[in-house]
Formats: sequence, structure tokens, C-alpha cells
Amino acid sequence: MSVNELDKMLSNAKGKIMFVGVGSEIRGDEAGVKRIIEKITQADISEVAAIWTDTRPENCLKNIESYNPSEVVFLLASKFGGEPGEIRVLDITDNEDSLHESPLTTLSHYLNTQVGTKSRLVVVEPKYLKIGGVSDEMLNASNRIGDQIISTLKKHR
Repeated sequence: MSVNELDKMLSNAKGKIMFVGVGSEIRGDEAGVKRIIEKITQADISEVAAIWTDTRPENCLKNIESYNPSEVVFLLASKFGGEPGEIRVLDITDNEDSLHESPLTTLSHYLNTQVGTKSRLVVVEPKYLKIGGVSDEMLNASNRIGDQIISTLKKHR
């Protein structure tokens, strides 16, 4: 990925944005995504919200709908063959085949068709996804990605 992809996506975002963190706090590097969500929440940027959904993003549908964002950015740790801490920005609708009919694609489809929200997916390559703590690589990536998101949004909001 490229940092440029993430910057471009955020720079072009119009209206309210909601970041939705997905993962398990006990499953290794998945918990690193929660750190990104916490950083975004603490930054208190106009028309930007962030929520941690644990492993069930569909359970937070009412929160997402009530915020009524123009764009939803799902954040999660998932192996895609990159280096630990590397990120990819994906359009969920372009990747439905590889994501199968996961709750994330179903939720994204619902938000796109019923709410009119554009959904994106930012995936962070984990070092490991075993029960346990977060790797140093993911901790560094979480801080870097969170800072990058905040910096880009503050420039363009």
C-alpha cells in the first residue's frame, strides 16, 4: 500500500466519516487496530467519528446509521501477503469475491444500498494473529497509521 492511497482517500472524502475498527482484543495484532480507533477518537476532528466493534461490526449498525456518515472506513488486521504493518486500501465492493459473504460485506452492502454510505476497507498486515499481545511491528504501525489519518484529516477538514 501506499501511504499515498490512504492520504488520497481521506483527502477526497466529503461529509461525515466514520472509522469502524474490527477485530479481537485478545487475538494478537488485531488489537492494534483498536489503538488506531482510540487515536482517532481522541483527536476530536469535526465530522469524524470512530467506533471499535470487536468482532461483530453488524452489532453496531444502529450507531453507524444514527451518525449518518457519507463514508465508512472499516479498519482491520488481516493477512494479504505484505510486510507486518503494511496497509492496503480496498473498495469492499471490488473485493466481495475474496471477502465472500462475510458480515463485513453484508454490512457494507446494506450501508451502500440502504443508507447511501460509501464503504472502504483499510487492512493492516499483522505479524501474527494468535491469542496474546500485540507485536512491536503492529504497535509501531498503529501509531503511524493513526497519526497519518489524523494529520491528513486535519489538513482537509
